[in-house]
Amino acid sequence: MKKAMLGIFISVFVWQLGFSQKLTYFESATILDEMPAFSKANKELDSIAKIWNTEIDNKFKRIDQLYKEYVKNESGLSPESRKKKQEEIFNAEKQANDFKEKKFGRDGDMAKLQEQKIKPLQDQVFGAAKALAKEMGYDYVFDISMEGNWVYLNEDYDITEMVKAKLGL
Repeated sequence: MKKAMLGIFISVFVWQLGFSQKLTYFESATILDEMPAFSKANKELDSIAKIWNTEIDNKFKRIDQLYKEYVKNESGLSPESRKKKQEEIFNAEKQANDFKEKKFGRDGDMAKLQEQKIKPLQDQVFGAAKALAKEMGYDYVFDISMEGNWVYLNEDYDITEMVKAKLGL
């Protein structure tokens, strides 16, 4: 009976050993922050965003000015003129909101620019991490920059520095 139990135990142990998987992680944000191309791309995006935000602010300042003029002169306007001014304010506000959405919306120009400028750099980092994982025999690689709910990570499994070295950083 003891031999049978020992045999079962050894079989289960060997079976589990066959299914063990190697895991590792890295932090892409740390790596990207050290990439000169990433800093350059972010500066370009910030510059463009600043220009667009100024345009948006100017549009809303104009709307505010139109509204203040309307309130100031409302009593002296005919019903037709009031309606015309209200429509002018409404249209200006709609155009400003449409412009803002076009520039900064989910599928807006900024999202497209980020896709063009940042994604290739992220792909480089992920490619280097993937190559390292294959070289080192890892089954799974996690980017902890994107997964913020880790309770504990053993630093022995952190390959961030190796990914940086592979990228020449």
